[in-house]
Amino acid sequence: MPSIDDIAAEYVERAAALDPCYATYAGIAGHDHELADLGADGFAGRAGLDRSTLAALDAAEAPDPREQVARAAMRERLALAVECYDAGDTTSELNTISSWVQRVREVFDLMPAQGEEAAADIARRMAAVPGAYRQLSATLLDAARDGRCAARRQVEEVAGQCAVWARPGDSFYSGLAGRLTATWRAVIAVPVILGLVTLFVLTAISSSAPQGCRPGPVISRTVSCQSAQGPEGHS
Repeated sequence: MPSIDDIAAEYVERAAALDPCYATYAGIAGHDHELADLGADGFAGRAGLDRSTLAALDAAEAPDPREQVARAAMRERLALAVECYDAGDTTSELNTISSWVQRVREVFDLMPAQGEEAAADIARRMAAVPGAYRQLSATLLDAARDGRCAARRQVEEVAGQCAVWARPGDSFYSGLAGRLTATWRAVIAVPVILGLVTLFVLTAISSSAPQGCRPGPVISRTVSCQSAQGPEGHS
């Protein structure tokens, strides 16, 4: 039977593969060229990892106080992440500070920037950004159809963020591409596309809920749910 340490180590390894942004945040090598699957299957996969890890923790023995504390901490974080996913909060999360729109943008701030390998990782991850935002847009639209979405003002502000980040010339993504060599710039999709696609889809979400959608069963724990999307709880 695996120990608590073994379960934790396996969770971190699998979480890094399912959420490469988390891998970069945690300093785990091998995923800096990737982005998470932000479609329905991706969110379900990360929630599935949380569930299976909870089951493993429940079945494992924790004979000493250190392991008991570790198990209790993991249980609390993972159980909350699963609750947020089941309530639909995870797949409808959209705001101007801490949601997947910002995580995709901010992960580039933590990546090494010197050397050919670093440039290759940045270029490949940048090339994946438009697809990741399209997946997220589809996920958010599905949530909106189920009556779960952010308030109109949040949606419009996030769409504005995307447009600014993707603007040709002096925007974040254009500036990042400009620091790469010509070889790697050639593999990057035109950054403005991701802003236009996201702006269009998020505007559609906004129009589906002019006053914002109904709150869900765990809306009072929004802050806790957002914090659960960290090292433990990646739904």
